[in-house]
Amino acid sequence: MGKARVRAKRAPKAVAACVAGVSFFFSTPFESVLAQQSASRQISIPAQPLASALVAFSRQTGVAIFAPSSATSDKRSSSVGGNLKPDAALRALLAGTGLSYTFTSATSAKIVAGGVVLPVDGSETLDEIVVEDGAGPQFFGTAPADTGTTAMSGDLLQVRKDGTGDANAILKNLPNVQYQNEAKKDGGDDDQSVIDLKPKEMSISGARVYENNFIIDGIPTNNVAGSVERYGDEDLSDGFPNADRIYGLHSQTVYVPAEFLDTATVMDSNVSAQYGNFQGGVVSYKLNEPAKDRLRTTVTTGYSTSDWAEYNLKTESKTNPNNVQQPDFVKKRGSLTVTGPVNDWLSILGQVSHEEALTHKDKQYRYYSQRVEEDSDKNFYRFKANADTRYGEFSAEVIYDTYRQLWESHTYRDFKMDIGKDTLTAKLENTYKIGNQAFAGVSFGNVKLTSRMSYNGSETTDDANGNIARIKKQTEYAGGAVKWTSTELSDWCRTDPTLKQATLCYDGAWGDSLQKQKQVSWSEAVTGDVFLGKFSFGTDYAYTDAQRSRPEDFIYYSQYTTVYGAKVSQFDCSKTSEECSKEQFASIKTVWRAYDIDAQLHDFGSYAELDQTWRWFNIRAGARASLDSYMHNLDIAPRLVATVTPFEDFSVSAGYNRYYNAQSLAYAIRDQQPRGQAYIRTQTSGSVSDSWTARVVTGTYTNSASGLDTPFSDERTISIAGKEPLLDGSWRIRFLDRRSFDQFASEANGTTYTLTNNGKGFYESVTGEYLKRLNPLAVPYMDALAFNASFTWSRQRVSNDSYFEDDLLDDRIWYNGKSYSLGGFGAVLGNLDIPMRLQAGLTSRWFDGALAFDIFGNYNFAFRGIRDTEETISIDGITHTIYEDFDFSSRFTVDVAGAYTFFKEGDTSFTVDGRVDNVFNETGNATASNARPWIIGRTVWVGAKATF
Repeated sequence: MGKARVRAKRAPKAVAACVAGVSFFFSTPFESVLAQQSASRQISIPAQPLASALVAFSRQTGVAIFAPSSATSDKRSSSVGGNLKPDAALRALLAGTGLSYTFTSATSAKIVAGGVVLPVDGSETLDEIVVEDGAGPQFFGTAPADTGTTAMSGDLLQVRKDGTGDANAILKNLPNVQYQNEAKKDGGDDDQSVIDLKPKEMSISGARVYENNFIIDGIPTNNVAGSVERYGDEDLSDGFPNADRIYGLHSQTVYVPAEFLDTATVMDSNVSAQYGNFQGGVVSYKLNEPAKDRLRTTVTTGYSTSDWAEYNLKTESKTNPNNVQQPDFVKKRGSLTVTGPVNDWLSILGQVSHEEALTHKDKQYRYYSQRVEEDSDKNFYRFKANADTRYGEFSAEVIYDTYRQLWESHTYRDFKMDIGKDTLTAKLENTYKIGNQAFAGVSFGNVKLTSRMSYNGSETTDDANGNIARIKKQTEYAGGAVKWTSTELSDWCRTDPTLKQATLCYDGAWGDSLQKQKQVSWSEAVTGDVFLGKFSFGTDYAYTDAQRSRPEDFIYYSQYTTVYGAKVSQFDCSKTSEECSKEQFASIKTVWRAYDIDAQLHDFGSYAELDQTWRWFNIRAGARASLDSYMHNLDIAPRLVATVTPFEDFSVSAGYNRYYNAQSLAYAIRDQQPRGQAYIRTQTSGSVSDSWTARVVTGTYTNSASGLDTPFSDERTISIAGKEPLLDGSWRIRFLDRRSFDQFASEANGTTYTLTNNGKGFYESVTGEYLKRLNPLAVPYMDALAFNASFTWSRQRVSNDSYFEDDLLDDRIWYNGKSYSLGGFGAVLGNLDIPMRLQAGLTSRWFDGALAFDIFGNYNFAFRGIRDTEETISIDGITHTIYEDFDFSSRFTVDVAGAYTFFKEGDTSFTVDGRVDNVFNETGNATASNARPWIIGRTVWVGAKATF
């Protein structure tokens, strides 16, 4: 490995200052904090549903409570009043419920079934827990420094998802999360979009969609081999793929079903030092845990069809000149969970999920208007086992995840491509409770060591039914009429009478390709209590082996010469064995050579962090160091958040953080990929030979990032949070400023373009959020009502839309008579950069929990930006896309979901559910082309759930 370069430039001196500041607090004993929480206080909580009572207890005592819905459902609390200590009040509150509690720290407790109440004396090593805010199953992090964290759990996860069950859809309306494209002029739905079951791609805090860090049960599941190609996109609507790209790539390697989520946590700013390898945000999914009390079974199913969907004709002319049919679809999904204890120390869980979609489309007239069928399916298999032993808590988990989507070209005779992904993920984890320790005169409490080994292997394949493609001629057209017709192709290709040009017949397929990665990772983390708060430090290592290949040459015969064009009676093919008949022969071909590029990466990381609270002041200070074998950079990322709480239920936080990118391996496996090489041949007096002449030599692509600095972003945040006095709801207002440096960009040197660190960008946002669990007592039959709302204003600019855009050459645009780089252009494009958005939602429960009704709305404010006209102009030999001013109108969408449990007896229940996405059939500013004139608005899903 080459010499490492230490990266600490532009980091403020605040890191050293904060370390000195933390040491000031070390003189206060940890036991004093325990004493403060043991003090009596005035408490008044009337008898009510237990979940609501625990929320009230948390507000009045400052003790954070974790109460799983399975433990508190169908239970009511006792009334509690008087001057009481928190532990006495909680004991009285739970009287008669069959539940007890465990204090896990001086300021937090969890509800348990039975068991022994443990005192708050620091003598017992206890589990750290997840806290639910008083506003319901959505809350603002678990610590004062978590001002950029939003977590969701319970029923809210199910109502925020869309009909497909995509876990990412839960995040779509959160502050600093963008997923909408309002600028598409060819935004119509087609056969592939209606069966696309992959998770939504999204931008967090202004970063690209592949610059986030997705984690499932502590396992990184990111496509480190890269999900973005040099040019073009995934659009296959014209029937012609791109031979240089691999289709089906996604930024995530595991597609999580929302049905299996316990919690979803999004960190868009002020992210802890334990997380690295991102410039956007961190998304942590925690899946269902094995049940310890009894055997449990859950079955779910869902169904949707195009018959229930609303189609909108969105061409600019509001007509359908090509008479394109609405893309039909049928979608089905189902899941099964079986979990329970094996004995008193081992519990297991098995889960399987299946989703499928089906559609049809017509081939072109020349292929006798065949109607073909396309489908997709997604499968998710999971097994997890938890074991409590004297050597700590062990957890073993295996996930096997597959995705497949069939595409058939309507412009080719029989070109099919099976786009697939297979992922195997496994984890072995041990959490060992070390307990209370003393070192160098410093006392440490509740010390835990978590060791984790994991494996993530993923392979994306484009499996085509051939590796030779041809464009033969059925007719020659001149002077407004057909002058010649082939006699060799009529069994599968006919003349299109509507064409005012030659009828071309496409045959064959474009070959196979694949991209895969295998990643083995290991990590150690130590956490515990020290002085006036907590500490954590850890180290991690990952080895990644990535591969990108085309197993065989792909040959594309792109032009044929006919006897009509050569002015001969027939061709003599005796001297060639390659694409020649009496009527026509291939005169131009392009060969994409087979290749197999393999690259390895060693990635080392370590971090340390302190979180300390002294009276009204909290500070979390840490740093993360990382080093990899490709970039050869030692990158040091400081993380600092300070919070002041001058009085109860009001706090002000400020933070400075740095985040480094982790996409270097994507360059390594794209380096030296062969370009397509074109050849030409001619005939002599009708005689055709194998004498091909190479046209301009194209060589290979160059995409090396080795030796450059690692791209990074510096972040500054300000946050104000508290509870409003009128309704006692939780609120948070944040300002986020991100500045990106050393971003990859291209630099021209004559006709050669070199990758550099000259790119930069910024993202700024102001967000406001509000959460409130409302009192439902005034509404007959209502059990619970929660309200949430958020507002986001943002603006951004990046130097390149994509690291690989146009082989490192950024797109150029022509706007108001001037040439600009598209990536560096500052105007709003309406694509993942909607400036102002408002979101609100209500979740309610009725009739003792039998009925659930939820509604969510999203409003995009009108804004002025620019839009692609889909016209081009050549300036100094460089093609520019012409952009124009455009007033984007506002957009308001509403989603509604409901569920009714019509049978419940003991642990057995049956529920039917339904949801309507985009109730008002709003399609926004996107328009459609004549080839894809339809945009789907409102959709309907129905489903059912049974538990045993």
